[in-house]
Amino acid sequence: MGSGRDKRKKVKDKQKQKEDAEARRERDKLRAAGGGGIGGSSGLIPPEDEKATKKSKKLSEEKELAAMILEIRKRDAGRQSASIEPCAPPTPRLNASLTHVNGSEVLMFGGEHYDGNPVNTHVFNELYRWNVETNEWSIILSMNPPPPRCSHQAILFRDSIYVFGGEFCTSDKFHHHRDLWRLDLKTNAWEEIKVKGGPSARSGHRMVIWRNNIVLFGGFYEAFRETQWFNDLYIFSIQSCTWRKIEFPPMAPLPGARSGHQLVVYQDMLYLNGGYTKFKRVKMKTEAKGKYWNATF
Repeated sequence: MGSGRDKRKKVKDKQKQKEDAEARRERDKLRAAGGGGIGGSSGLIPPEDEKATKKSKKLSEEKELAAMILEIRKRDAGRQSASIEPCAPPTPRLNASLTHVNGSEVLMFGGEHYDGNPVNTHVFNELYRWNVETNEWSIILSMNPPPPRCSHQAILFRDSIYVFGGEFCTSDKFHHHRDLWRLDLKTNAWEEIKVKGGPSARSGHRMVIWRNNIVLFGGFYEAFRETQWFNDLYIFSIQSCTWRKIEFPPMAPLPGARSGHQLVVYQDMLYLNGGYTKFKRVKMKTEAKGKYWNATF
């Protein structure tokens, strides 16, 4: 979870507290007036109706974000060929990916910009090439690029870069991706790899290459009021284009759910360190508390 997201959530939470306070005042007025609801009721929303309202609001927000992403996809679909143009360094951003592709070149994809004002939230799907030795930047106007995203993962395998997941956000809404993309470094063309199964929508996960496979662990998902951290492990076979979830015995020791961790392969062993998880202490009715992991598995 990036610092920009944390700041946006604080602004959103303050606004939500203000709205809840106003709603409570309205309910108090109804009670003082002797009801006001149907049949002289207290004016309180029945639990089943409140649940339906929340579900309807969530679906509405998801449709709004899906429509925004679709418009961006339509805009980018008009490009018929790839081109590379010299440019100034990318604008400030966080949670982009940097992938070393050869001796002196690095590719940057995606990221987000947030300057403290929620209105100025912007998520990118730009692809940049940086020559480390000459310190020169170029923008790659590629065909069929993925939708904008940040906090995704990008990894190199032979002549291709693979990108999975990430999130798209506005000032107060978040959409998590669960798509897998491949960038052909010879043609600079993107291709979405549509396969069944695989990890759920998430961001903040980590990926590494093991033999001819992509190994993915962890991440988190947040939309509306639903938040979940993961400690699941998936392997994607690049050769057969299939996902496989690794299942462990019920009592097997496993790393805790987390995002923002580090992952590395050494001699057929997968090593994991660090990360972040937020726990909600429901019984004590306190705010959710975060935990930073420092153990290595």
